[in-house]
Order: sequence, then structure tokens, then C-alpha cells
Amino acid sequence: MITKAVQQLLSTIVPGGPIVKLAETCYKVLSFLIEKATKIVEVTNTVIGAVNKVASGKVTDAANSVETALVQSIPVFLGFFPRLLSIENLAIKVKEWLSKLKARIDNFIDTLLNQEFNWLSKFPKGTKTGKLKPPSNNNTTASPSNQPDHDNKVRVGLAQIDKKETTYSNNIFKEWQDLEERYPEGSEQS
Repeated sequence: MITKAVQQLLSTIVPGGPIVKLAETCYKVLSFLIEKATKIVEVTNTVIGAVNKVASGKVTDAANSVETALVQSIPVFLGFFPRLLSIENLAIKVKEWLSKLKARIDNFIDTLLNQEFNWLSKFPKGTKTGKLKPPSNNNTTASPSNQPDHDNKVRVGLAQIDKKETTYSNNIFKEWQDLEERYPEGSEQS
């Protein structure tokens, strides 16, 4: 980002720099238009079709056509502006940023849960929060680790949590893949 700013500044100071910058911008725009010509023609045809439908009185069909045109134009615009501004691999950078954000949020949630667990573990089983029961000398109740099936129940519960977390992660991954398939131009940067 700093490198781009320095290049921009130097291009305005050097004699002929603005002309070179203009030529570079024109090249980027033309190469994008050539590369995405079929997509741009599709969007244009959809808009023209919508205008024809409005002229013939088919307002509902025209509204659907305009919506389709807008949906088709989003990936085109999302591909154009980063290239014009020389922002390379925008989709990859967004994915990396989201992954880092997710890791930080997961870490924060884990920390909160651990703190809550540590706080709750101070209270003996069967007491209400805030009212500690003094330990009794008669050990008539078994501690959780001495109860039969305790460890097995804990293992089953943890396995269920892992299964739910895996399912959740897989669903998010599938949704991300669906978005990439639906809008492939947003992820192609050159």
C-alpha cells in the first residue's frame, strides 16, 4: 500500500509522469473490457431486454430482468475496481483476513468459556451460585470421577460437541464455495 502511494506521488512529480499514469489506467480499463466483454454484453442484453419488456407492459418480467442484470453486474464491478486501483488478489486477502478474524473470535470465546468453567468449578455440585456449601465430613456421595459412567458420559458429550463443530465448519466452507462458484469473477484478480 505504501509502495503504491510512493509510486503515485513520484508519477506526479516526474515530468511526463501523469501521461504515463493515464496510459497505464487506459490500458487497465481496456484490458478489463476486453477480458470481460462477454459478461458485459450479457448484462447489456439483459438491460435492453428489460427496457423492451417495460415498453410492452410486462412490468413484473422487467423487474425480474433488472434484478438479474444487477446480480450479473456485481461480479463485473467487483473485478473492475480492484484492478483499476491495482489491488491484487483481493479475494485471497479477504479470505485471509476472515480466517484471522475467526481464529481471534474462537480464541476469545475459548478464553471466556475457560474462565466461566474455572469460576463455576469453585462451587460444589448441587449448590446455587454465590452460596458455597461447607464441605461435609461424611462422604456419602461419590465424586464425579468415582461415579460409574461419568468418564464415558464426558467422552460422549465431547464427541457430540466435536461433531457439531465439524458440521458447522463444513457448512460454512460449503457456503463459501457456493459463493465462489456463483461469483467467480470476484475471486479472479490479475
